[in-house]
Amino acid sequence: MKSNKLTDKEYDTLWRLLKKADVLWQYFEKEHIAEDLTDEQWNKFLEDYEDGFSDGTYYTALDCVQEFTKNLEENNESKWIQNKP
Repeated sequence: MKSNKLTDKEYDTLWRLLKKADVLWQYFEKEHIAEDLTDEQWNKFLEDYEDGFSDGTYYTALDCVQEFTKNLEENNESKWIQNKP
């Protein structure tokens, strides 16, 4: 099992499905950002902060899209930007 409690098969399926879905996503395991926390502390952290983290990543994604769109326009690549009705 992986540290995120998924089996290798589940982990591979997750990656394959997310790739197929064409989505922007990111996740962090305890070992990535807080390896000194106990599992109990990590679970409490997730419970307390997952909504705020979600909100923060949403606004970061919006900023990234805005910057990307601006770069397209500056490089005269506006043909890639769909016009909204």
